[in-house]
Amino acid sequence: MKLNYLKNSCFLYVILLSSCGGQSSKTSKEPLQQKVPVQLDVSDLDLSWMVGKWLDSTTWAHGNTQILESWYLDSNTLYGTGKQVKSVNDTNLVEQLSIDLDGRPVFFKAIVTGQNKNEPIIFELKSYADDSVHFENMSHDFPQMIIYKKVHVDTINATVAGFVSGSGLRRQTTQLCRY
Repeated sequence: MKLNYLKNSCFLYVILLSSCGGQSSKTSKEPLQQKVPVQLDVSDLDLSWMVGKWLDSTTWAHGNTQILESWYLDSNTLYGTGKQVKSVNDTNLVEQLSIDLDGRPVFFKAIVTGQNKNEPIIFELKSYADDSVHFENMSHDFPQMIIYKKVHVDTINATVAGFVSGSGLRRQTTQLCRY
């Protein structure tokens, strides 16, 4: 039993060591090299799946409001709006959004009503796939991450996440359906 435990422990250590680039905690005589940020290759970035009008699939889930997002593409920039609907006659513009697909790096910009002196809050593209896009701004209070994920041609998940002082990671995903 102890032998199996030792074998498994050694195996796990080898896996962990190799998954971390083979580096151990030993002191190295090699000079420390400063990491140079590598610019993300976005030559095949296509966010056309985000274009459209999207409605929170869980009616009245956000404090008696419903979320509406609209995205359109103009000159290789995605423009969006986020609205909250409390009733048919009570709709508030909450945020103005944009993603300049020609920019290097690519940024998600949000102007949120009543926040940041109505100046843009900027999130940098960190990763993407054919069906998802992930932006980050780790210096922002909340959210620090914004993630859109295509679930279906008529459904996307919009996730905001970040670390909130005293409560750890907070993550909220809203499923939006095309309307």
